[in-house]
Amino acid sequence: SWEKPAITGLVAVIYFQLCLFFNLEYVGGAPVFFVIVLMVFLGFDRAQGRFQRRFLNRGLDTLRESAESAKGAHRPVGAVRVKVTEGRNLKSPELGLPGTTSVR
Repeated sequence: SWEKPAITGLVAVIYFQLCLFFNLEYVGGAPVFFVIVLMVFLGFDRAQGRFQRRFLNRGLDTLRESAESAKGAHRPVGAVRVKVTEGRNLKSPELGLPGTTSVR
C-alpha cells in the first residue's frame, strides 16, 4: 500500500535489484542459506544467555497463567533458582574421576 511511500519504494527497489541481478540457478541454495543464518542467530542468542532467559520466562508465564485461571486451587508460591558455584569432590581416592568404570 502507499500509506508509507518510503518503505514501499525501498521494497520495490530491492525487488527490482533481485530480479535483475539474482541468478535463478542459485535459488535452491536459499533455504540452506536461511537455515545457516538462523543457526548463527540462535548461536549468538545462546552465547549471550538470551535463550535460557526466554525459555525460563516462557515457563514462568505459563505458571502465572495457570495460577490465575485456577481460582482457589493450588498456587505456586515462588520459583527456585539453582546455581552450581564451584565443583566439589570431583576426584576422590575411593571413587576416582567421574565417569570412570574402574575403582581402586
